[in-house]
Amino acid sequence: MNDVIEAIKNRRSVRSYDARPVPRDLINKVIEAGNEAPSAMNSQPWRFVIVEDQEAKRKLDRNTHTGRYASCCGISPCGNIT
Repeated sequence: MNDVIEAIKNRRSVRSYDARPVPRDLINKVIEAGNEAPSAMNSQPWRFVIVEDQEAKRKLDRNTHTGRYASCCGISPCGNIT
């Protein structure tokens, strides 16, 4: 448990991204980890979409509240508000 607390206390946000593409096997691992995340009543309401097209990423930048981060990173969180 102390490792978890230490990781939480020492976490940091990164806003500088490398232009190299993210390897597909790493993307798959991140998606697998996301699928394992707990949810209320195990509803798992999330869906994952891999966006590789630069123009589509720029559109995400313009149309998401997080803005300007979608076009530079390989994985970007999105929500479905209904």
